[in-house]
Amino acid sequence: MFDWAQVFQLTSSFSIIILCVLMLCLVNFSLFWLPSKNFLSAIFFINLLTSVSVFLVHLVDNSFTYLLYLLTVPIVLLLGPMLSRFTKATLLMEKLPLIDKSVVTLLLLGFLCISPYFFVPNDFNPESESQIIQTIYFAGHFSFIILFIGSSSRYFIPILWQLSKGRLYSVGYGEDTYHWLRGVWLSISIVWLMIVIDFASDLFDHHPIWRDFISYGVNFLMFILLAFYTLRYCKRPHQAEEIIHCEESAKYEKSALTSTLAEDILAKVDALMQQEQLYLDSNISLDKIAAIANTQPQYLSQAINQYKEMNFYEYVATYRIEFAKDALKNDADKTILDIAMSSGFNAKSTFNNTFKKITGLTPSQFKKQ
Repeated sequence: MFDWAQVFQLTSSFSIIILCVLMLCLVNFSLFWLPSKNFLSAIFFINLLTSVSVFLVHLVDNSFTYLLYLLTVPIVLLLGPMLSRFTKATLLMEKLPLIDKSVVTLLLLGFLCISPYFFVPNDFNPESESQIIQTIYFAGHFSFIILFIGSSSRYFIPILWQLSKGRLYSVGYGEDTYHWLRGVWLSISIVWLMIVIDFASDLFDHHPIWRDFISYGVNFLMFILLAFYTLRYCKRPHQAEEIIHCEESAKYEKSALTSTLAEDILAKVDALMQQEQLYLDSNISLDKIAAIANTQPQYLSQAINQYKEMNFYEYVATYRIEFAKDALKNDADKTILDIAMSSGFNAKSTFNNTFKKITGLTPSQFKKQ
C-alpha cells in the first residue's frame, strides 16, 4: 500500500532543507553588513542540520541515519540562546561571539539526556526490556523534553513579552529594521511553539499523524514569511555612519580598549553630554562626540556597547528622552512634535518608538500621567 504520510514527510523535509539553504544564502549575501548575521546564520544552520537528519531517517531508516539523527537532536536546544543573542547583537549593533559557556553547557546536558539512545539499535523496543532499562530510557527522553521547554522558554517568553509591549525597538537602524526584527521573532517563535507542542505531546505519548502535517506546514509557511520580512524590510542602512559602525563592530575582538580606559572615556562623555547638551543636536554623530572627547570613535563605540550594554544611538536617545520628559512635564503649551524636534529627534515616529522603548509609555500617555 502506498504510504502517503511518508511521501508528505519526505517532501516537506526536503522543502524545508531547500528553504534553509536559500535563507542562509540570503542572510550571508544580502545582510553582510549586519553584525548579528552570524547568529541568524547559526539558527538556519541548526534548522538545516535537523531537517537533513529527519529527511534521511524518513528516506533510509538504518543505524547510520539513526545515529546521525541522534547527533543533531541536542542542537535544537540552541534555538533559544541563539535567537536571544541575535537580538542583543542587533540592538547593540555589535558582533558577539557565537559560543559561550552557557551554550556549551546546554549542549552537554542535551547529549547527557539522550545518551541512553546511543547504546541501543534504531529498532529497539523498550517495552520488551527490564523495568530498569525502561526507566533509564524514558527518563532520558523526558528529561531532554523538559530541558528544551524550560531552557527555551527562559529566552522566548521575556522577549515576546517585550515585543508585545513595543519595547523591542532598535534605536539607530530606523523603522524598517524594527519591523524586520519583529518579523524574525514572530516567525521563529511560531516554529518554537510548534516544537514545544510537539515535545509536550510526547510527554503524554500522543503522536497523531495530523500533528506532523501541521508541524511541517507551519514550518514551511514561517520560512516563507521570514524570507518576505527580510526582503521587504531589512535593507542596508542609508546613513553612512550606521554602516561604519556595523563594520567596526567586527574589530572589537582585537581591540586594545581596557576597562579602565573605557570607564575614563564614558565618564568624560557623560560629563560632556550633561554640561554641553550635545544630544540636542539632531546631527550629532559618534565621530563628533569622539573628537570633542579627544578619543577614537571605535573606542567610544565599544565602550558604550560593552560597558553600558546599548548602542551609540540608544545612548544618545536616553539623554534626549530625559530632556523630553522634563519638557512634557513643564511645557504644557508645546505639542509633542515640538518637543520631539527640540529634543534632537528628526521624526515624530522615531521619537514615539524610542520614548516607548525607554519608558514603556507613549509620549501622550506620559503627558497625561
